[in-house]
Amino acid sequence: MSERLYKPICKDLIEHEKKCHFCAKNMKSLKAYILKHKETGEIVHAGPSCTKNNIDQGIKLSAIPDLTKYTQPMGGNGGGGGSGNSEKPIIRAEEDKRKAMEYLELREKKFEKYPSVSYNVLKNYYNKSQNEELNESEIRHILNIENKTDERYKLANLQRCYNYLFWIDVALDKLEDNNFLKSIRTYIIKNFKISAKQRDAVNNWLKNIKGVPQIK
Repeated sequence: MSERLYKPICKDLIEHEKKCHFCAKNMKSLKAYILKHKETGEIVHAGPSCTKNNIDQGIKLSAIPDLTKYTQPMGGNGGGGGSGNSEKPIIRAEEDKRKAMEYLELREKKFEKYPSVSYNVLKNYYNKSQNEELNESEIRHILNIENKTDERYKLANLQRCYNYLFWIDVALDKLEDNNFLKSIRTYIIKNFKISAKQRDAVNNWLKNIKGVPQIK
């Protein structure tokens, strides 16, 4: 077996169908694994099976940070075959690491243009994680920060806001103008929350836009 040269970054949303870097199948789910070449730093998109075949053995797909949890499924399995139902459940240490890395990726990368979201301690951990693995005490510290933070900046809420803003932006690109979606976008950015009523109203627009999934 050839050396596995890619490191998984996260499972993320993609705006439109991309082809898996390895097998060239369309990723119809609008979700893809983001992988980084260990030597060149090249970033590629891959489906689940191709991801497993190109990252270190022992890394479980369920242990990879997942930023797609508030997007409803679309047709297709993401390209590159299935995700491997025989995979063993992740252990507590793997779950903690996944949650910590999801938190860093969201708070210090996806929302980096919003100064109120970033926190210097987490930024330092994020920068370190780009070049080396975080140790157990660092992961525990990140999770403790998340546990004690304002409700707006807890992991589940950042996940939710990221997914909502992502698809609202895609929808706005496809529509000539939509004051309602613009107002919801502004509201989320200002308050970092959305009500169930607002979500349902957004979905009433998204369901009529080809290639755009609904949000949970």
